[in-house]
Order: sequence, then C-alpha cells, then structure tokens
Amino acid sequence: MTIDPIQPLPATRQTQSQRRKPAEAPQGPRPDAIELSDEARHVIEFASATPNQRAQLVEELRQRVGSGEYRPDAEAVANRLVEQGGP
Repeated sequence: MTIDPIQPLPATRQTQSQRRKPAEAPQGPRPDAIELSDEARHVIEFASATPNQRAQLVEELRQRVGSGEYRPDAEAVANRLVEQGGP
C-alpha cells in the first residue's frame, strides 16, 4: 500500500461561497452612529435642565483666588493628601 502526500488544491479552485458572492463595489468609511435608549435621553434632558452648581462654585473660587481672598490651610491640604494616598 502506498500513501501519497497531500497536495494543496490549485489556487484557481473556488469554494461554493466564493462563487455565490456578487461583486461588491468598495465603499468609503461609514460615519459613526449611536442609538440612545429612552432612559439615556431622559438623563441627558435632566442634566441639561439642572443648573450647573459646580461651575458656579468654580467661578466663585476663581474670583476669590484672583482677589487674594483665598488662603487655603496648607496643613489641612497636606493631611487630606496623606489620607487619600498622595497626589
């Protein structure tokens, strides 16, 4: 009994799936798109309707720093940094 080595199929042979595919024209990149759930839309609406308290606090602090009124306690700042694990 003789065992012949396995020969690769010729490159011209096509599989059934390759024959069935119609030629597709190359397309450019598609634009990104997202879909938001109704819950996400409600959150966005609520967030945009709520006044931005943080921005107001930042502006007040900016004014205090600019006028020289803001003088943080260096020891308290250092203690908080140590408590939080450093910068």
